[in-house]
Amino acid sequence: MRDKKPFDFWLFMTVLILLSMGLVMVFSASAPIAERDFNDIYYIIKKQLTFALMGIVVMLVAANYDYHRYGRKTVLALMGASIVMLVMVLIPGIGREVNGSWRWLYIGPIQFQPSELAKLSLILFLSYFLSKRKRPLEKFFTDLMPYLFVVGIISVLLLLETHLSATIIIISLSMIILFVAGAKIKHFLLLGAPVCAALVAVIAFTDYMTPRIKSYLDPWSNPKGEGWQTIQSLYAIGSGGLFGRGLGQSMQ
Repeated sequence: MRDKKPFDFWLFMTVLILLSMGLVMVFSASAPIAERDFNDIYYIIKKQLTFALMGIVVMLVAANYDYHRYGRKTVLALMGASIVMLVMVLIPGIGREVNGSWRWLYIGPIQFQPSELAKLSLILFLSYFLSKRKRPLEKFFTDLMPYLFVVGIISVLLLLETHLSATIIIISLSMIILFVAGAKIKHFLLLGAPVCAALVAVIAFTDYMTPRIKSYLDPWSNPKGEGWQTIQSLYAIGSGGLFGRGLGQSMQ
């Protein structure tokens, strides 16, 4: 049995502080909408608090579970489940389209994005199999390509959902793990050009992503459409200055 690591108090407190700050911001931003739509300024924050408490419980359970127990079958099952659910999202009647994107699965009253499970599954998959290697990642095609193939499958499925942000996160996480595992800099340089070219092509030829990039560069070109959120953010920052207007005093 492995020795249990000491409790990391400062890491735990950092998580709680970040969580508390997020909840305060959610309440400040959601109170007017909650009062307008539900006649209860605490309606949205109560839901967020419930999920936050559930998250803390899951975090404590995970922190006290020996991750070395995650075996080959568990890792492969999680990865397989992630791929299956990412495919299910794209099937009309099973997945749900929201604002032009297919990202959600609805199971009764529960709704979630399989991309979140895919992030965790890919981290565990790469970490497990890379830690079991007997030799370093020397050769691109024989050593690195099998891992890149799995990353590629997840990335393609996410792009089919038009979930560009999750795709970028998945690729970034994978590159960091592979680099820590010993992948060579030249391998990343070899990958850089085609990956960047593919992302640019996807953005340029996708009806959903192109307007969002254009609205980011020039939100005033469509102030009541794609540029709405960016413009409201600028108003909020501009009216609040460096320290903001204070909790509950936001104009946006």
